[in-house]
Amino acid sequence: VQATARRFQARVAALHQRLIAPALQQHPAAFAEGGACDPTAAASADGAASPRSCASLYSLRRVTEVLGVVQARDWNLPVFGRTRQFIVPVCDMLNFGQIGLRVRFDDRRSSFLLWALRPIAAGAELLFYYGSFCQDEALSNYGFVPPVSRPCEGSSKSKHKGSKHKGMP
Repeated sequence: VQATARRFQARVAALHQRLIAPALQQHPAAFAEGGACDPTAAASADGAASPRSCASLYSLRRVTEVLGVVQARDWNLPVFGRTRQFIVPVCDMLNFGQIGLRVRFDDRRSSFLLWALRPIAAGAELLFYYGSFCQDEALSNYGFVPPVSRPCEGSSKSKHKGSKHKGMP
């Protein structure tokens, strides 16, 4: 789990350094979001960002926290011929289980479709099989380990290399 967490943190740090920090410096007003932070707020004498500064709001720590939440809810589905990662409202709230639900994006309708492969009893919880993950990946991505999860291969790598399959039939 620690190796999976370190890989995630390294990816977020690279993203922050490559995209967020430069954009924050070049376009601070765009990050203020109408007052979410003050693009003119200066850092304190010790160099720390003030609580109202945009640098504080978009710090590496905050971005890591937000992306961690997003990662636990995101889906990978083909959309307009290319597999993309995104949040699917309502579907992202489905708990893990084997009930036979499927999700796909309908390019013609520009809509997500969710359907059951068999009848579901009234009042039954809708469950969705997230995919096949090794134990470390399941714990890191979702906060639990399904009983059927296999141990990760080696000490830090698995067959899926951290990729998420939720949404893919």
